[in-house]
Amino acid sequence: MIRTTLVALFACLTLFGTHAWRSRSSDAGTLPPSQGGSLQSLMRTSHIIPGSPFANNVLRINMLQATAIDYEAIAVTWFRNGQEIEAYSATELSPDYFQKGDQVEADVRVRAPGGDPVIEPVATNVVFVSNTPPQIIESSVDIGRNGSDYLFARVNAVDADNDPLEYSYAWLKNGVEVPDVYGETFDLSRCQSGDEVQVLIVAWDGEVESAVSRSEAIAIGSTAPIITSTPPQSVAERKFVYKVDTVSRESMALHYELLQAPTGMTVSEDGLIAWSMPDPEEGTQQYDVVVRVTSASGGEAYQDFSISVEGTR
Repeated sequence: MIRTTLVALFACLTLFGTHAWRSRSSDAGTLPPSQGGSLQSLMRTSHIIPGSPFANNVLRINMLQATAIDYEAIAVTWFRNGQEIEAYSATELSPDYFQKGDQVEADVRVRAPGGDPVIEPVATNVVFVSNTPPQIIESSVDIGRNGSDYLFARVNAVDADNDPLEYSYAWLKNGVEVPDVYGETFDLSRCQSGDEVQVLIVAWDGEVESAVSRSEAIAIGSTAPIITSTPPQSVAERKFVYKVDTVSRESMALHYELLQAPTGMTVSEDGLIAWSMPDPEEGTQQYDVVVRVTSASGGEAYQDFSISVEGTR
């Protein structure tokens, strides 16, 4: 009686074990020949790359010696700071899902053709998202506007972590660094016509610096004077008198000339324009004037205006 019971129990266990083994074998057997058990071995090599990512990197699951077919057969569960990233099972993780300081890891499972994950997951390595160095996209030197006495450094930089950026500058004249000039402006009094100036810029996000960005060199050409005066709006006793006032970085005398003017109008060496208006004619007459001021180095400034002379009616 006892022997019969043991035999029956052994038979039941044997049948149960065979059924369970066949069921798992059937699941794995539905995978392509290159996958199956070999894929499970590949999964054990699963790891996240890059191992030291930045906030603008795409994270990827990498399996040693795996093929594209192998990657199609796995399902991935991503975790950010221990919390599952829901509804996301791709083998790549977009930078939209993490930021500087985050801890990212993943579980990798074999996926059967029906779409259901099978076998126990394999945990990947844990990666920590590091501070991303800032990047300078473009740097340049601006000659300035309206006859400015300075050059200006311009910079376009980005930081993937959205950290506030600070900048440091170094200026080069004819390829040699100019000492004691570290701001975003450069005094043109340090230059003469023909010099070439460029700027070196480094961005800093509070932790790390960007690569050095070197601007294109800008040639310092002729220095143009600036006309600061305005022609008079009224004329007394039909005598037009106008002193053209200018400023210039050059110490040498400026040259004044009239490119367009009514008959009889003159300009002196120091820029005084004088004109005796003609006798009035019927109707209103308009006279156009163009004056040019030239520096010793060849820089030019222009001013044009009109004079209206009311005639008889």
